[in-house]
Amino acid sequence: MKRRPCTCKNQNRHFAHPLQHAVSSIRTLLCLLCVMTLSVGGVATAGADSGHRQDESEKHAPGFQSGVLTANMGKVLEINGKRYQVDEDVAVTDDDGNKQDPAIMRAGDELQFYVKKGKIKRIIWIMPR
Repeated sequence: MKRRPCTCKNQNRHFAHPLQHAVSSIRTLLCLLCVMTLSVGGVATAGADSGHRQDESEKHAPGFQSGVLTANMGKVLEINGKRYQVDEDVAVTDDDGNKQDPAIMRAGDELQFYVKKGKIKRIIWIMPR
């Protein structure tokens, strides 16, 4: 019986050892597994922080300013070197929405704040991550 001519590009492929085919298949499966693991990991971490931080539109709402606290003098806060009176009913929350005591804020803390009639009415304290 005559042997038919090979039509594949690599004619030596028909004479490869069966173990070489197994190794090639294992390599292909491992590569696919790695790609799937990385893609699923990226999807899982993409939204991990979104549920804990306040909505970006709320943090950067019109009228809010950003700054770094340079001094905390109780009823007066110095932010970026400028002094602001603090309203008696000021609402202070961290960036997760938890109420905070303004007395424990220290120089170097990052803030978002809202000023109305020359007084700070609302402070969002950006916690270090």
